[in-house]
Amino acid sequence: TRLRVILDFEKAPPIARLRTVAGKVEARPVPIPWNQAQVEDVLIERDGLRTYQRSSTELEFRDGTNLVLSEESLVFVRPSLPARPGPTKRSVEIVEGQAEVQALVPGAPRTDVEILVGSATATARRSEDGLAQTRARKTDDGSAQVMVYEGESQVEAAGASVDVPKGMGTAVPRDAPPSPPEQLLEAPAPREPAAGSEWRFGAPRCGREPTGGAGSHTPA
Repeated sequence: TRLRVILDFEKAPPIARLRTVAGKVEARPVPIPWNQAQVEDVLIERDGLRTYQRSSTELEFRDGTNLVLSEESLVFVRPSLPARPGPTKRSVEIVEGQAEVQALVPGAPRTDVEILVGSATATARRSEDGLAQTRARKTDDGSAQVMVYEGESQVEAAGASVDVPKGMGTAVPRDAPPSPPEQLLEAPAPREPAAGSEWRFGAPRCGREPTGGAGSHTPA
């Protein structure tokens, strides 16, 4: 059992907790070194979270917004931004890999999430019906990619800003302004196994229909 005693709640309130942990996932609750993450672990400002190969985790903020980390990713919870009129704003930094902000419950509090990735800042905002889903990725060369599936995002870099609506995405080269938003590819349609089917063996054959407009496909 690992206990974390917060001596000054006003200065360091719990910001998020881990909902799921799959594979090797580590947390760094400052000033404790990196250690194996566990479901229900609590994170506060400046804490870190990282995933390894074939691993993932889901972080839930107090307002119900989720942050999903893909494999081989590293993020930190940044200090809260100064209070301003309007929605509360949370902030996370993607140092490596990919994370996705999700707010898929209609009617939840209108909280914006600021994502720092590479030299870009993406602010994920909910739609009028309260939904938001923005994916941000840092590539090996330090550039950023931002994709919006619900709600909208504002992406800023190098003194420029673009609004990215639902179904669009933008790329941000390192230390350069964001490119104009482009239409995202449609989600691939599964071919096998059929929906609702069952099998009694491991590693079933999986396949999907070709995605129009895709230059290449990478097996998961």
